[in-house]
Amino acid sequence: MSLPSAAPSPLLRYPSKWYKSIDQGARVTGSAEDPDAQTTRPILFLHIPKTGGTSMVTVLQNLFGESRTRRLYLNEPDDLRQDIATLLQSGMTDIACITGHMPLHFFAGHIEKFRLFTMLRHPVARVKSLFRFLRRHPDLPAIGLHQNFSFDEFLASRAGEVFPVIDNAMTRMLCKNPRAYDPTDPYFWTLGQRAELTEEALQTLANSDFGLVEDMTRTRQLLRRSWAVPFALDELTENTTAHDETLETPAILAHIAERNQLDIALYDRAKTLFYNRAEAPRRPAPISTIFTPRLGQTTELPDIPGRQGFLPYESSGFAWLNRATPSRLHFTPPAARARITLRVYTLTPNYPLHQTKLTLNGENLPFFVAKKDAHWHEIVTAHVKLKPNLNLLTITPTVWLSPQNITPGSQDRRQLSIGLSRVSFEADIPA
Repeated sequence: MSLPSAAPSPLLRYPSKWYKSIDQGARVTGSAEDPDAQTTRPILFLHIPKTGGTSMVTVLQNLFGESRTRRLYLNEPDDLRQDIATLLQSGMTDIACITGHMPLHFFAGHIEKFRLFTMLRHPVARVKSLFRFLRRHPDLPAIGLHQNFSFDEFLASRAGEVFPVIDNAMTRMLCKNPRAYDPTDPYFWTLGQRAELTEEALQTLANSDFGLVEDMTRTRQLLRRSWAVPFALDELTENTTAHDETLETPAILAHIAERNQLDIALYDRAKTLFYNRAEAPRRPAPISTIFTPRLGQTTELPDIPGRQGFLPYESSGFAWLNRATPSRLHFTPPAARARITLRVYTLTPNYPLHQTKLTLNGENLPFFVAKKDAHWHEIVTAHVKLKPNLNLLTITPTVWLSPQNITPGSQDRRQLSIGLSRVSFEADIPA
């Protein structure tokens, strides 16, 4: 038996090789500065490498739905500029979030059309994590490194793909200066001498929503409050790398710090701004984070916002439930009473789907299972009364399996159970 392949681990994309786009989704109304503005601005998530961004992309895709999120990957700068121009010309009416390893200067002249968001991490911890991550890169020669490269070789790299993510990467991405990403310009190699860029990057943060990897609890609280999300944000952590004691020597720590003086200054000042915001709540700018189904209409998972507890959506047509937390759908009622049908994929033909626990607004929800084929099923609930405002459906499997124990040779180390594909609501049957 073959299983749907796991979503590939995203690799770092760098300024010398850019761009590929996938439609995925969210819409933002208002802004941090003017939440009452009658405009709709997509979130622009500037994903700085090794700052928890992979996990945050999953948060955003669950929060808003994949179909309204646009993810940009590094390829050629001219292609990226053309794609941004095409997005702007379209009016971005069907896009709620744009994300990628994108320096802010690519959006010069159009920054006001977006609501900026980014994640920061202490520069020393970020570079150590980057080293561990790149040691697992599948094509090291393509980025100018060899197998089992040393930390000294890593820091000494002059490859255009590696140097800018080692050397003051947060300042580079946030300072708006295109010269910081042009290896043919001496400016690219001497960024650490440009102290004024710290002020420019800090100004970007002053006009952005941002979080700290070192304080994800407050980051989630701030985002929930700033974006007026009506439920707590608690998502998985992906793309993490193991701690390495060999990177804790004074010489290595000093060498990293020497290469990241601008980022260290930026991070220290950003922390003050972050905690000031935590103590002084800002007026929220509501965003669309709630599923609003219609009776008799089937909704595919990428079009469902207001989700939590799902792994990234896969090309096989579903998203696996996350073992770390019950999977949840927040939705407004399409009627006073309805029956809910969940189209699901199970890891094995004999998976005990009937043991799954469903709750609606905290109460157990009766259901039966209709088998469609070996792996595809429908979970069909009883007709139930729905709350007039926000409802919460939770899905909690009781059995988790390893693909490695099912498919010989599988490299998938996850614990999996059920994949959700789509949801529909049907009207109550009159008595």
